[in-house]
Amino acid sequence: MTLNGQEPSDEAWSKATRIARELDRILDGTEPMRDAVARAASELRLSARQIYNHLSRYRDERRVSSLLPRTSGARRTRISQAVEEIIAQTLREMWLS
Repeated sequence: MTLNGQEPSDEAWSKATRIARELDRILDGTEPMRDAVARAASELRLSARQIYNHLSRYRDERRVSSLLPRTSGARRTRISQAVEEIIAQTLREMWLS
């Protein structure tokens, strides 16, 4: 599988597979969600927030590939282009003189 024309490394696949195993334990287990997430975070050395983020990506299709690192093209912008232009103009006027 290629992401933006690049093959994910064996290390990325291995990490995604480990995460998927833990997420399956969370989704299929009977343990309370908060406890299961805390356990998985500890075992994977990630934060609980990261586990919840992985769960949101993985839950629907349960594909390991959904857990592979996203490339820069996959991110959405957080501010509008108009705001971006205001920031750029302010920087030019105030700081780049």
